[in-house]
Amino acid sequence: FIKAFEDPIKKETKFSKDDEDLHRVWWMAHFHCARLYGKIRSDIPAERIAHMRKSLDTYRWLRKYHDENGIKNIDAEIEVVDGMIEVLPGRLDMWGSAAKRGKPLPDV
Repeated sequence: FIKAFEDPIKKETKFSKDDEDLHRVWWMAHFHCARLYGKIRSDIPAERIAHMRKSLDTYRWLRKYHDENGIKNIDAEIEVVDGMIEVLPGRLDMWGSAAKRGKPLPDV
């Protein structure tokens, strides 16, 4: 289901630097995809870890895109992005360790 939303907003899409509104809307669509990936639950640990990894990768991409293009009016979202970039690697390590030991992944 997420693929249907993500397909029209490919990361490779190029916009004119002058179209700030389009950059912001497009950036926000990716932000919401990152949040959605982080909320997908699965009983299969490998799937859940893969979704969380996809979420982290997207947050990192969002930060890089913002730094390169200076998207305006997303201060609150950038705080979330930075927070997730800081927190998710530790969560992925914890989940990876739990999965290797055959333990269920904790809900955090």
